[in-house]
Amino acid sequence: MKFEFLIFITITTGIAFCFGDAKYTSQSLKDLQRKIDNDINDRYALSSNYNPSELEPIYDGVVNEEKYLDAKYKILWVLKEPYDQDGGGWSLREALNPSYYKYTNGAISPISNNGGGRTNRNILFISYGILNGFLTFQNPNMEYIISHPEMEDTFSKIARINISKLPGGTTSNNSEIAKDYEFWSDIILEQIKGFNPDVIIFGNTFFSSLMNDLGIAQYDMQVYSDKQQLSFCKKNNCLYISARHPGIWIGRKDYINSIIELCRDNL
Repeated sequence: MKFEFLIFITITTGIAFCFGDAKYTSQSLKDLQRKIDNDINDRYALSSNYNPSELEPIYDGVVNEEKYLDAKYKILWVLKEPYDQDGGGWSLREALNPSYYKYTNGAISPISNNGGGRTNRNILFISYGILNGFLTFQNPNMEYIISHPEMEDTFSKIARINISKLPGGTTSNNSEIAKDYEFWSDIILEQIKGFNPDVIIFGNTFFSSLMNDLGIAQYDMQVYSDKQQLSFCKKNNCLYISARHPGIWIGRKDYINSIIELCRDNL
């Protein structure tokens, strides 16, 4: 999503984030998410592209605060931009929450073939595997999900944010996403710090400016798999994983299992 800025907001780079020490409750996390939603609205109003009658933010974050905090590992996914061709104005947190989409008329399952279904299925398998003894999969397909209905509750146990808070299409331009990061950076960093994750999985979004703002240098990263373009760094009580975007289809079994195995070896 391309922006022309009315103002330029700077932040201090090279921030040394230190996770793991803060004590959170589900209520304090809910309060933080409400604050961030308001911050997103305020920031969008600063863009010269501001046109709420046609384009509205899509709010992201922790899907279910209680289940996220109770999970064995707090997992945060960082992707590029939310898919929506209808102008946004909805919550990704609700869209991924089984208690919402299973019981709300007109709601669409995030693992269906609509929109980002393929991306969501890969995220589901990886997150489920990490949270269930680093389970790997021979056939990570819809039949497996149908035969293991408890899997879908995994969405409730994770957090997911996008670099751009405005809707995009089925493909993303990396240079534009990097510009989006400059626009939304302080909000993204507040989410990362506030959610206090044990694992952050960047889906082709761990570019240099974000790394720098998190206090991570390129030499901190270790290659786990050249074939999977998978690297990691364990720092500040958090496992940072740089991976390909989870929307891949060809070779998805190896993609899914390699991230689970990386976590198994480093958590």
